[in-house]
Amino acid sequence: MNYRYIFIGILAFIVSLVAFGIPTAIIPNQIYKRMIPATYLDWVFLVIISAMLGTYIGLYFYGKKTKQNDSKEDAMAGGSAITSFFALSCPVCISFLVAIFGTTALLMYYEPFRPVLGFMTLGVLSTALYLKINSIKEGCKSCS
Repeated sequence: MNYRYIFIGILAFIVSLVAFGIPTAIIPNQIYKRMIPATYLDWVFLVIISAMLGTYIGLYFYGKKTKQNDSKEDAMAGGSAITSFFALSCPVCISFLVAIFGTTALLMYYEPFRPVLGFMTLGVLSTALYLKINSIKEGCKSCS
C-alpha cells in the first residue's frame, strides 16, 4: 500500500478530531463552552469515531485510485459522521434543539440517549468500513 493513503488517513483523523472536538467543546477552547461537562465516554467516542473516519477516508481515496468506490458505503459513513456530532454534543448547547424541544425535554430524554447514539454511530461506521474493505478486496481479486 502506498504511504500517501496512510498519510491521508492520519490527516483525516486529525481533522475530524479537531472538527468534532472543538465545536462540541470536548476539547476545551475559548470559542465554545460546554454547559454539561464532557465524560470519559465522550472522549472515547471522539477518538474512536475520528480514527474510524480517518481510516475510512484513507480507504476511500485508495478505492478511488483502484476504482472500487460504492455510494452505499459512502452514505453510511457520511450519515455516521453527522450522527456522531449529535452523539458528542452537549444537549443544552445545540440552540436549534433547545428552541424546538426546550432544555428540560433535552436533559430528560436526549441526554440519556446520547451514549446509545454513539454506539449506534460506531456500529454503522464499522459496517461501512467492513463493506469498504471487502469491496477493495474483491476489486483487487478481479484485477489479478
